[in-house]
Amino acid sequence: MKMRRQTLYTAVGHFRSITTRDGAYPVVLVNCQEYRMDPQEMAVWSILNWRLLDAQGVEKYYEPMFRALRLEERRTLETCLGRLVTRGL
Repeated sequence: MKMRRQTLYTAVGHFRSITTRDGAYPVVLVNCQEYRMDPQEMAVWSILNWRLLDAQGVEKYYEPMFRALRLEERRTLETCLGRLVTRGL
């Protein structure tokens, strides 16, 4: 029997907002390491928080959130997911 492989994504880490005199920015803490994220990455990470989704599932949640937040698309969703995976987030 041939098994079909599927990639699933979820968020890892603990969200924290860091406030400085210049303003606030989001970070995710993993193993005492801070990972700073831009708004687009934070949106994808938030979608994956407490969820286990394939790429299509992420896209389903991402499109409405992207429009509602009026984010600037700096990279494709696939590239954004890849950055989060590479950094272990």
